[in-house]
Amino acid sequence: MEPTASLELAVREAKGERLDKFVSQLVPHISRSRIQRAIETGEITVHGSLERASYRLKRGDVVRVDIGPETEVETDIIPEDIPLDILYEDDELIVLNKQANLIVHPAPGIDRGTLVNGLVAHCPKMKSTGVIGRPGLVHRLDKDTTGVIMVAKSEFAHTELSEQIRLRQVDKTYHAVCYGHPQPEEGVVNAPIGRHPVDRKKMAVVEESRRGRHALSSYRTLETYPGMSLLEVDIETGRTHQIRVHLNHIGHSVVGDPQYGRGKARPSEIKPRDWDSGIGDVVERMPGQALHARRLSFRHPTTEEIMTFEAPWKDHFAELLETLRELRQEMEEP
Repeated sequence: MEPTASLELAVREAKGERLDKFVSQLVPHISRSRIQRAIETGEITVHGSLERASYRLKRGDVVRVDIGPETEVETDIIPEDIPLDILYEDDELIVLNKQANLIVHPAPGIDRGTLVNGLVAHCPKMKSTGVIGRPGLVHRLDKDTTGVIMVAKSEFAHTELSEQIRLRQVDKTYHAVCYGHPQPEEGVVNAPIGRHPVDRKKMAVVEESRRGRHALSSYRTLETYPGMSLLEVDIETGRTHQIRVHLNHIGHSVVGDPQYGRGKARPSEIKPRDWDSGIGDVVERMPGQALHARRLSFRHPTTEEIMTFEAPWKDHFAELLETLRELRQEMEEP
C-alpha cells in the first residue's frame, strides 16, 4: 500500500512551533490524532530521532514524515476505578503520588489499567483536555517509577503547565537507590542523551554531533548501605530515562533497572547469606527500578503561586530502604 504521507524538510520559519502542529499543517488531510500516534511510533522523526508531539522545533531541524495508512479512529479512553493517591486537587489540576507497576497512559495494545484510565473516571471532563490519547498529561513517569506527578484538568492549565516544562521552569527532584557509593558524594553529570545507536527502544549517552541532546543531572548522596546508596537527583533537563541513563553512565546504575543497569544483581559487598536472609527477596519483588519522584515545584496556572509537593516513598521503594537500613545496622554490630 502507498504511504499516506512521505516527505522530508528542514525547518526554517517554524521556530518554536510544536512538532505535531507543524506536521498537521503540512499534511492537512491527516488528522491530528493520527499525527500524534505517528510521532509515538517513529513514523515522524526529527534528525532521525523520536521526539514528543510537544517538541518545539528549532531552525535547521530536519523533520522526516513517513506515515503509513491507518484507519482514522479517535482514541477512546475507558474510565476505570483505579486507586489514586491524590496529594492536591483544584479546578485546574491534580497532583498525585503514583504507585509502581502503573503505566501512565494508553499505548498500542494497552487501553486499560493506566493512570489516565483512572483519571478520566475520577474527572470525566479531562477526557478532552490536552493531547488525544493522553488527556491531561504534561509530563510522564516510567511504569515502575513512583512518586509525584501533576495532571491538568483544563485546557488552559494544560497549555500553561506544558509551557513551564518547555521553559524548564518546573523543578523536579528524584530519589534513587543505586549500586555502589558514588565518588565524589555530590556531583554533576553533564552528558548528552539520544537514541541508542543499536537498540532503538533504549536511550544512551550520545555525542551531540551524533544527535545527542543536552542533558544535565545533579546528584548528592543521602545515605549509604552495604553495596548501595540513596541519592537525591535534580534534573535540569527532562530527557527520556535521563536519570537511569546518567547513573549507569557513571557506573552506579539504579537498583532493579532491567534496561540500563545490573537488574537485581547481588552487590559483592553483601554476602550471599545476608542477601538470602531478606534483602535479596525485597529486591526480587521490586517490579523495576528503585526510582521515586520525590518533589515537584511549579507555578499554579491561574493563581501564579509557586507550589511545591513532596511525595512520601511508596510501595517497594519504601520497603527496600527499610530493609537496607536494617542490614546496615546488623553489619555494623560487633
